[in-house]
Amino acid sequence: CQLRKLTDGLGSGRYAEGDAPRGIRPAMLKACLGRGHPEFASMRQQDAEEFLQHLVTVLRRESHPEGDPTRVFGYVLEHRLQCTACRRVRYTEEAVDVGVGLPVPVRGTDGSYEDVSLRESFDALVAPDTIQYTCPSCARSVTATKQTRFATLPDVLVVQAQRFQLVNWVPQKMPVRFQVPLTESLDMSTYLGHGQRDDEEALPDEGHVAVHRSRLRRGQCPEVDLADRGRGDLVELDDRRRDHVPR
Repeated sequence: CQLRKLTDGLGSGRYAEGDAPRGIRPAMLKACLGRGHPEFASMRQQDAEEFLQHLVTVLRRESHPEGDPTRVFGYVLEHRLQCTACRRVRYTEEAVDVGVGLPVPVRGTDGSYEDVSLRESFDALVAPDTIQYTCPSCARSVTATKQTRFATLPDVLVVQAQRFQLVNWVPQKMPVRFQVPLTESLDMSTYLGHGQRDDEEALPDEGHVAVHRSRLRRGQCPEVDLADRGRGDLVELDDRRRDHVPR
């Protein structure tokens, strides 16, 4: 009910008329949404992104699945991981309810910073990153590249400019101007993922690569027949095979 009243007020333009527009103070809507929430039920200053996520959660819970108005915000991210040693890859997908945090590069010092465009932030979001990774195929620590792209795009993409940096280990908001084009479009197809290609080999499942070597006694491991093994022999076990490794 409160959301309908707010929508009507915003769409009608009644509260923006005259020399001194009254505006809209959705106090009752906030009270309804914050009821029972430890943070939004208070009168403390709130984070706009967290409130939007809470609003989407409440609307999704109260709406019929076929008439869920929050579906316009949902999309899927594609995460690509590649080992630089064996060149194998892993693709995973992450469903997002609403919003994407865009990194804002900080260039400049002493309070004088260069402007950052929306396109630069999207480029930074999908740029590959280098990490240390224990590759299940190589069975050792290697360097890997991580990259995030969009698997699907929403009808409405909510963007948050992340202008925070650690200064003396304290997060501080940097006064960087974030330029959003109002008269030109942005081609989002360049930020779409493609999934695993035919010429790419997938990394094995990390849950099936642990190797255990132990000197077993009879009865310790019923899956292994020790009848034809010498006392003290090493037995190599993993999730895929059982091998006899002579001492």
